[in-house]
Amino acid sequence: RTPSSLSYLLAKYRDITFHYVAPPQLQIREEVLKEVSHHTVHQHSRLEEIRDEVDVLYVTRLQKERLGDENLYQQLRGSYVVTVDLLKKLKKIPLIMHPLPRVDELPAEVDALPQAKYFQQAENGVYVRAALLTKLLNLDISSLQSS
Repeated sequence: RTPSSLSYLLAKYRDITFHYVAPPQLQIREEVLKEVSHHTVHQHSRLEEIRDEVDVLYVTRLQKERLGDENLYQQLRGSYVVTVDLLKKLKKIPLIMHPLPRVDELPAEVDALPQAKYFQQAENGVYVRAALLTKLLNLDISSLQSS
């Protein structure tokens, strides 16, 4: 779900190139591809296929609960792991984002990289949700601010 939502948002901007990396049976949905078709779009089946300079790498976990096929999950599990070694093979190490929680697709060793932004991303998400709830509930928070 999050790659689709992010794609819809980014499609509103100019000069965006999308690289979708997933096994053939889990590639981004056709309706999303249609939405981003006015941009440059590449589909890959392996992380190692990305040769272009990538600014942001948005990683998601393989969602066992959404897959519905235990055999397929076991077959694919561990095949899409973003390691420090893999990142060093890119032209430059991109910013790394992840909606969390993670399973095994993003080893803890990546956390130490300055490009790892997923914990900051999670923290920012708290503030965004608080702001959205405040707006939706039409709350006046000025009286809640400390002096």
